[in-house]
Amino acid sequence: ARPCACSAGVRAAAMPRERRQAVQTNAAMYVGYADDDEDVDSIMKKFKALEEVEAKRSAGGADLSEEELVKAVGLRVGCGVDYSMDVDRAGAGGASGSRHRGPKGEHVQTGVVQIVPKHVAPEELDAADAEDAKRRLKAGANYLPPAQRRDEQITMPSLVPLELNKDVVMVELEGVDARCREAAFASLPSSASEEERHAFLDALIRHLRLMAARNTKPTERTLENAARAVVEALEKEKGTTPLKTTSPSRPPTTLLTLDVAKKCAAALTRAVAREKTNSHSTKSQNVVFRVRSKGTGLICVRPGGINKNTYLGAYCGELYPGWRWYEKEAAAQAVRRDVRRDDEVPVFYNAAVERDYDDPRGYDCLFIDGQMKGSILTRASHSCAPNAAMRVRVRDGSYAVEMASIERVEVGDEICWDYRCRTDSEKEMRAALCLCGSRECRVSYLHFAGHDDASFYVKKRGTVAHFTAALLRACGPCGDGRATPNDGSVDAADAAAAA
Repeated sequence: ARPCACSAGVRAAAMPRERRQAVQTNAAMYVGYADDDEDVDSIMKKFKALEEVEAKRSAGGADLSEEELVKAVGLRVGCGVDYSMDVDRAGAGGASGSRHRGPKGEHVQTGVVQIVPKHVAPEELDAADAEDAKRRLKAGANYLPPAQRRDEQITMPSLVPLELNKDVVMVELEGVDARCREAAFASLPSSASEEERHAFLDALIRHLRLMAARNTKPTERTLENAARAVVEALEKEKGTTPLKTTSPSRPPTTLLTLDVAKKCAAALTRAVAREKTNSHSTKSQNVVFRVRSKGTGLICVRPGGINKNTYLGAYCGELYPGWRWYEKEAAAQAVRRDVRRDDEVPVFYNAAVERDYDDPRGYDCLFIDGQMKGSILTRASHSCAPNAAMRVRVRDGSYAVEMASIERVEVGDEICWDYRCRTDSEKEMRAALCLCGSRECRVSYLHFAGHDDASFYVKKRGTVAHFTAALLRACGPCGDGRATPNDGSVDAADAAAAA
């Protein structure tokens, strides 16, 4: 979930040392066990001690218990998300499986989440500040956001959230990037229309998700097997019930017949086989026809699916005031810089909840972090063609971030939404490879707001004269004989600035 740029004051006072800390074992994540007044050098000493312990274990030593590890390196571990490729594969519902090692950057591990039904206080936050954050969620008397008044003035929606393992399952998923989809599309026979080829690929990606939901072995979740599954599904229907395209942003009018599916499956299988026989393509960076790990996702298993405009639940997690959230982010950035772990795949679990400007209590902004503790919706993945969306509502007098379906979700479909995140780092944008597999895929799930865009704005609208003009507008009409903003003086200031 997905940071929102907001302004917030930063609290400078250090917080008590005696609180219990949750820690991360990987330098790319926030170092939660560090005290507020602990410097980066001290943090790095802990990492060095931890690396020495892990080196001894790799050399044949026995695994240390948590108590032994605390004694050895002076920190508490066990609840972090590890982006190293020595991954702990999580099964449905977050159950741990066997450990294996893969190439760096190949597997996205999203960790085991503790499911919570409502917001909880972060362990590193003082009780008084945690209570203050809850109070800030309160809305003004009888206040409702304009969108909520408009949507709910006639019918109050049912607020029954999704249930894990009843409506959805939480599983480790694979996806395909835009390059793979384009290559697969090009390999399909030209005798099939463009819409038929897209319908086949939509069905193929859907069967990849179904294979994960059925606990198919990861090694068997391949494009060839998914293509075969599409044909088998149509054969069970004896070709009498053609599949419809599953792209949410397009009307389901394209029919996929058994004959077309067989031709497309055969053509794709041949293309994948040709790539495998090409010795130059054995390196992972040269392989086009492959599925990639995309971390934990939610697959719909509710009989009959989920209708459009259905309430899915609240986005819950650890609730932070703005000043504490930005302290946390600053600490994470400092550690990444010092250990030079800036090549990680960006993963977001935070959402910003903003109190409206026209709320009687005034504007405010808090952050919800669902990384370690959160509702099941914190594991909803990104898609460039989403079937769900976030919205801010007031429930029982407090602001809530909710998710609702914006398209019909069929059994086997993944519940996903558009992160709509921005970054000013081109490197981070390129690392954030989107694996939604939709025909509308934007390649990256981060929007790039580059240096050129910022420079253009500052050059055109960021001069001293423009800032002065904005101040004059804010002052309003003057009663001492000076010109008012309505007589063109401010426009003249803008004209002068532009000149």
